Parts: sequence; C-alpha cells; structure tokens
Amino acid sequence: MKKVRSILFLFISFFTGFIMSRHLAFKRIISETNTISKYICLFKFANEWIKLKQNGIDSIKYFKDRNYYSIAIYGMGDLGERLADEIKNTDISVKYAIDRSRRGKYENIDIKSFDDVFPTVDAVVVTAIYNFCEIQRDLKEKFECPVISLEEILLDL
Repeated sequence: MKKVRSILFLFISFFTGFIMSRHLAFKRIISETNTISKYICLFKFANEWIKLKQNGIDSIKYFKDRNYYSIAIYGMGDLGERLADEIKNTDISVKYAIDRSRRGKYENIDIKSFDDVFPTVDAVVVTAIYNFCEIQRDLKEKFECPVISLEEILLDL
C-alpha cells in the first residue's frame, strides 16, 4: 500500500509540474506575442511619420491650425523624444513631459511624474500609441484641455 501511495504521489507531482510548465510557457508566448504586436505597430507608425517628413509635412501645422501653442507630451520614450525634437525651435512650446517611469529632463523639458501637479497647457499629446485609450481616460481626469494621440495628429495630416 505504501508503494502504491508513493507511485501515485510521484505521478500526481509529475502531472502537476507538467501542467504548470505548460501554463507558464503559454503565458510567456502570449506576453511575447503582445510585445511583437506592439513593436510592429510602432514600426508601421514610425514609417508613416517618416513618409510625412519626406513630403515636407510635420506636426507643427496640426498644432497651429488648432491654436495649440503650449503642449505637454505624455510618454518620453523614442516617439516622445522625436516629437519634442520636431517641435524644438518653433512657435509651439513643450511646457513639460509626463512619464510614469522616467524622471529628470530631456533637452530642456522637465519630465514630471503622473502624480505631479501640472501647469495649464493647450493640449496633451500622448505618444504611447499602443495603449492610448487607457492613458487618455486617466489623463482626462487631470486635464481640462484636449488629450490627443500622436497617431491622431499624423492621420489628420
């Protein structure tokens, strides 16, 4: 009887380990698939932005057409930095940036935490295009001005 219990225990342990490893592998595949989708989206977006730049079109027109002369940038990853660079030395002023995981400065732009108090701006531009809807919802609680996606700006141009 003791031998049967030991064999049964080993079988159950092996089966449980097998199921757990399959579950973890599945979670890893889902996570990697989401990451790949995100980077494909970013690549396609960057490609469209480059096409516009090659045709002499930039975001400045969008901001001027809507009287957005004072903006904040949400998300200071690569796209946020490129937007700040495009706006530099124009009539449009980036008053500050907001980023949940980065602090300090980019060029002369203060990067604030999401929990900080924000001075008034004409618009907030969200460069985190992959999860814009959730970010927009959070920012609308903090701002009375329009919260727009960088993707929306480029599609409008």
